[in-house]
Amino acid sequence: MPACDTCRLRKIRCDRQSPCNSCVLSKFDCSTSSKRSRGARKVDLTLRQSGNSLHVLKPKTATNTSTVPRHNDLNGSSAKRISVAPPDPFKLPNVSLVASEGVEFEGESSLHAHSKAAQDLLEQTLSNHSNVRDNPKMVAALRSLRQIVDADKIEPSQKKNNLVRLSGHRQSIYELQLPPTEAVLDILRKAKERTTFVFSPPLSFIPRDQFTELCKNVFFRTEDYPISTAVIVHGTLNNLLKEFEWAEKDLTLRQKYSEWVKLCRTNLEMSISSLDILLPTTMESAQALIIAASYCMEIAQASSCKKFVIHGCMVVRSLGWHRSSSTKNDSELLRNQKLLIFWVLYSLDKYLSLRLGQASFIQDYDIDIPSPHMATSGPRTPSGRLDMWVRAGSVTSLVYEKLYSPGSLGQTDNMRIQSALQLLKQVEEIKPTFYDKDNISQLIQNPHSSPPAFFYEINDMLFKSDEITYHALLCMIYRATPSGAMLTYDPAGRCIEHARAALECHRYCTATFKSQTEVWAMYLHWTILNTPFGHFTTLFSHVLKTHDRSDLERLQDFAASMSGFSSFTARI
Repeated sequence: MPACDTCRLRKIRCDRQSPCNSCVLSKFDCSTSSKRSRGARKVDLTLRQSGNSLHVLKPKTATNTSTVPRHNDLNGSSAKRISVAPPDPFKLPNVSLVASEGVEFEGESSLHAHSKAAQDLLEQTLSNHSNVRDNPKMVAALRSLRQIVDADKIEPSQKKNNLVRLSGHRQSIYELQLPPTEAVLDILRKAKERTTFVFSPPLSFIPRDQFTELCKNVFFRTEDYPISTAVIVHGTLNNLLKEFEWAEKDLTLRQKYSEWVKLCRTNLEMSISSLDILLPTTMESAQALIIAASYCMEIAQASSCKKFVIHGCMVVRSLGWHRSSSTKNDSELLRNQKLLIFWVLYSLDKYLSLRLGQASFIQDYDIDIPSPHMATSGPRTPSGRLDMWVRAGSVTSLVYEKLYSPGSLGQTDNMRIQSALQLLKQVEEIKPTFYDKDNISQLIQNPHSSPPAFFYEINDMLFKSDEITYHALLCMIYRATPSGAMLTYDPAGRCIEHARAALECHRYCTATFKSQTEVWAMYLHWTILNTPFGHFTTLFSHVLKTHDRSDLERLQDFAASMSGFSSFTARI
């Protein structure tokens, strides 16, 4: 009888009984696979939707030895098999992307793929270390890690997010409890008198006047209104009330704002869960889908966000807003509003491409409308911030297309190096160069207005977020660049440098913004969750190999800064 699977994995002697003595003492399940070929073993790395997937390494049988394609690592290796060997922290994640029924697919550049590779690397490193195998506490820790796999086997129907669960218990949007009408009218009056972030560029894709009219349709209903109106009203009220709660000094009124925020968030979730895939092709539908996508990003549901973004892109493309001919007869005000809605959806689509490892929906060759920068008088106009996001989103999507997509992974090393060099130049063009946290010209329409103090904090956070995006993109590019004679530098070294720089920026943001709940929430939702995560997993793998104490401290600081994030996201 051959040795059991667990003893083979732990590389210890097995008494070949069933169950064996080692498994009984360690309280492991004892099982023995069929006889294997003496050829190279392979690792079955199945990607699951859960970020906590951690699968035990399973040897394949000789009758099931299909070749598994792998990425080129930073050392230029192009081996055709994934064998159990000493871990290389600079390898791209070798992930077999098998999406079971009901499990969302995510590609090679996704957060799940990088996390999965780092988790497998950790378990393999610990399992192969003699001190670990002989340490009961470490063996128990590994056993706990493997139990995560069992948790990941829950049926997909039990993992549904709140929006999906609500869709099975739809309540009429006309029966939802609303905030007091007098309070909403007061908010609308105040929103006209002061500068608000909700109605300030580059996020003002719903003009204040339009929102006021939609509120009248909901709070003074004389006829039925579409579901898109409900999403816009409840979503915008949710954001507007949070902003007023943020700035309010009176504790009693602040508490009321907090209660109304919770009510609007519940109404928003119910409205989003009632959205129909066959929405009418209108501007209001596109606006509602942006709000739905933004809310999904805020509750850490990137896959759901992508679905709403794609539907929004389908609406604006059907309306022809990606072509100049469709807006040539519009007034300047209407044309600018259409362009703003299009470019917001474009940016979300492009950013999510690398984040989820999926091709973007809108293709650049199909667009002939002016960019936000070309449509304004200068880079420091309110549209300048949106222009930065559009250009960064475009490059982000190209990183996936040229280095992480299935088509790019089959290219030769020289072709991949050429693509990487071209992408490095494009990333340098979006490098944040102008930094003045006291200059908020990109956030306000009227330079003579008096914005709230938190506008300056948001401005500071946005600039630091731009820096993190810049370093994260460079890290992802160098991570996928094979070494070769064409290069005068080591891609692995550059990758580590930018991973460190990104985490140093995060240190600054943690020290500056974590005490400010609202700014910290925006940072977590729109920077941490929306930025490629390669810089963290790269440094994590590097620490496993080098035991660099300073890098370990950076990782510890990052992990500590994320403490309480799950409950915090649920609250927000």
